[in-house]
Amino acid sequence: MQRPDLNSSLVPDTDTPTDALAADVDALLAGKTSLAELCNISPQQLEDLYAQGYQAWEGGNLEMATDFFALVAQLDPAARRNIFAFACALKQQGEYAHALKLFSYAVQMQPSDPFAPFHIANCLQAVGEVEGAREIFNVTIALCFERANSDARYEDLRKQAEDQLTELNG
Repeated sequence: MQRPDLNSSLVPDTDTPTDALAADVDALLAGKTSLAELCNISPQQLEDLYAQGYQAWEGGNLEMATDFFALVAQLDPAARRNIFAFACALKQQGEYAHALKLFSYAVQMQPSDPFAPFHIANCLQAVGEVEGAREIFNVTIALCFERANSDARYEDLRKQAEDQLTELNG
C-alpha cells in the first residue's frame, strides 16, 4: 500500500477564469462544496481512500492510516466519519491537542453519539485535565444510557467510561 499522493490529483483546474476560481473558493469557504467536488474526486474514490486508511489502521500502520484519514478529512470535511477517523489516528499518535479539536468538531456534527465525547475525555486525561475528563466521562455515560437499547456497543462504551471514571476518582 502506498501513501496518498497529495500533489497529483488534487490540483483544481487552473484553466478556469479567475472569476470562476474565486467563486469556487467562496463556495468552498461557505461550505457549499468540498475540495473533493472541486477536484472531481468521486464518492467512490473517497470511499476507496477511506478504506485504504482503515486497512492501514487494521494493519498497524498508524502513520499511513493518519495520512489517508487526513486526506479524506480535508477532501470531505462534512463527513463526520472522516473527521472522527483522523482524530482517532492523531490520538493514537499522542497528538492529543489536535485530536481534541477534531473530536470536538465531531461532537458538533453528531451530539448524540457518545464515542467522540469518550475520546475527548481520554485526551483530556492524557493532557492532565482530570476535572474535564471526569465531566466528559459522565456525559459519555449519560449518552450511552440514552442509546443502550439500540446497540450493544453503547453498553460496552458505558462500562469503559465508568471504569475510567472510577480510576480517575481513585
